[in-house]
Amino acid sequence: MGLSVLPPLTLINFIFMNINILKNYIKNLEGKSQKEVIEALKNSTDLTDVEKNLIYIYFFPRPLLDRELPNRIMNARKKAGNERGWMEVNEGEVSLLVEAYKTSQYGRFMRHLLHAYLNPNIIHPVSGTERGQCPICGKTIYHYDYWKDYADKDRDREYLAFGSDESGVELCLDCLVQLQGLDDILKELEGQCYLDAGKFVSNP
Repeated sequence: MGLSVLPPLTLINFIFMNINILKNYIKNLEGKSQKEVIEALKNSTDLTDVEKNLIYIYFFPRPLLDRELPNRIMNARKKAGNERGWMEVNEGEVSLLVEAYKTSQYGRFMRHLLHAYLNPNIIHPVSGTERGQCPICGKTIYHYDYWKDYADKDRDREYLAFGSDESGVELCLDCLVQLQGLDDILKELEGQCYLDAGKFVSNP
């Protein structure tokens, strides 16, 4: 479609400034009890509150019911005063995606999205005149032929629906950015080939 809408993506290292310290905590706390992890994080003086929370939910993610992830994402955006979403990697949203990735309810779905949406060469605006909802944040998104007639193309990029050649799922631009942030931090925490370690959902 000749539409350049994907923004430059912020490296996760600039978001989680203590990435090496964070990795060491996760390595050292692997296999510890919930009480031991809480105690270690409570006594930590070299991690931010967001980083402490990330470590905790990495080990002890809250279960997610159907459609609960969009509710959590949108509630976080409302609390921050930005329901449209973020056009750069946001540490709070990335933490919520890490938590979803670690749950049994959303884990396979998150792995599918990571497989399908990390290659920019196969990501594209969805043609058509329909609308739907982003399954990550729940925001209403519009197919390109509808969006181009009504949108301010600089201001309203967040409401354009994106698809992938390897998925039937459509996402908003903001969640594409956060998905990249999720991939960045999982590569740091679990290794570059983390997606090869398990099965994933193909083309739901």
